[in-house]
Amino acid sequence: MDAVELDVFASRLEAVCDEMGAVLRNAAFSPNIRDRLDFSCAVFGLCGDLAAQAAHIPIRLTLRIRDGRIHADFAGTSAQVPVLTERRRHRPWGLAGGAEGLQGANWLNDQPLPARCQRAVAAGDRLVIETTGEGGWGAVPA
Repeated sequence: MDAVELDVFASRLEAVCDEMGAVLRNAAFSPNIRDRLDFSCAVFGLCGDLAAQAAHIPIRLTLRIRDGRIHADFAGTSAQVPVLTERRRHRPWGLAGGAEGLQGANWLNDQPLPARCQRAVAAGDRLVIETTGEGGWGAVPA
C-alpha cells in the first residue's frame, strides 16, 4: 500500500468514526450526548490499537483493547468517570446446554471497582474494564 492509498484508507476510517458520532448524537435522548457532545467514537484494530477517532471531541484518554480487557489511560486534567457495567456478580447464562460466560471485573489503578460507580481520575490513572463475553448456545460438538 503506497502513501496515497494509506491516506485514503485513513480518511475512510475517520469518516466511519464521524458517521458513528452523527448517528449517536441524532439518536441520543441525553442532553450530555446530544447537546454537549460528551462522547467519543473510534475504530480499533485487531490487536486493540487505535486506528481512527472522530474529530468532534478531543480524546482525553487512550483506549486499548487487549485480551478481552479495555484499558483506558487518562491524560490531562482530572475528571469524574462513571462506570456502568453488568455481569460482575453473576455470569451470563448459557442456553440449550451451553456453558456460562465469564464474569467481568473493573479496576482503577489495580484496585477493584463495583459494577456501577463514579470515581475521580487524574493524569496517569488507568481504568481497566474486563468484558464478560456471552453465554454459550447448545452443547459443544465432540
